[in-house]
Amino acid sequence: MKDGRFIRDGKKESVLTAGEIGRLFDIPVTVHEEGGWYYLTGY
Repeated sequence: MKDGRFIRDGKKESVLTAGEIGRLFDIPVTVHEEGGWYYLTGY
């Protein structure tokens, strides 16, 4: 959600990407998946 609205819906593999998360928070991020858990880094 951003500004009270859903911006994306779908499987976590397609939603939890660097591009999608970066757009959500307006920052560049890196996504790393390990054992089904997703880790984000960036500023």
